Amino acid sequence: DVEAVYLGPDGVLDGARPGSVLVDMTTSSPALARRIAEAASAKGVEVLDAPVSGGPAGAEGAALSIMIGGPDDTLARVRPLRERMGRTIVHHGPAGAGQAAKIANQIAVGGSMLAICEAFLSAKAAGLDPERVLETLGHNRDDEVVAHETDALQRVADERADACAVLNRFPQYVAGR
Repeated sequence: DVEAVYLGPDGVLDGARPGSVLVDMTTSSPALARRIAEAASAKGVEVLDAPVSGGPAGAEGAALSIMIGGPDDTLARVRPLRERMGRTIVHHGPAGAGQAAKIANQIAVGGSMLAICEAFLSAKAAGLDPERVLETLGHNRDDEVVAHETDALQRVADERADACAVLNRFPQYVAGR
C-alpha cells in the first residue's frame, strides 16, 4: 500500500534526506498525495505525485502521459527525467492535483470503453457481426478515443470473441460488476 511504503515505519520518508525529491508515480488518492507531501515537507523533502497513463506500451516506448501535482520548482528539477519517460507531461497544480487528473483520465477511459462495449451489445442485438462493427469503429479516425480503444478490442476480436466476451474481458469498466 502506497501510504505504508511512504509514511510507515522504515518507509521511504524515513530514509529520505532533506533536499531530495520523491516522485510518486503510483495511482492513489489526491488526499493521500497531499498527506505524503505534508509529511515530506516537514522533513525538508520535496514530493511530486505523478501518475501515468499509456500502459506497458507507453512505458516501453517512453510515450507515457504524466499528470503531475506539486510545486513548479520541484517539477523543474526533475523534468529532464520525466521527459525520458513520457511525451506528455502536464503540471496540474499543487500536491494531489496529479492524482485528481488521473481520476479524470480514468473516468474518460472507462466511459469510452463502456460506450464501445454498449455499441457492441447493440450491434449484436441487431444481428450484426461484431468483427465487422470493430472494423467500422477502427476506421473512425475522427475520434482518437475510439481508435485507441479499438486496439484493445481488436485483440478480443482476434480471439473470435463475441460482444458478451468483450464485456467480460473488461469488467472494471462495466457498472455493477
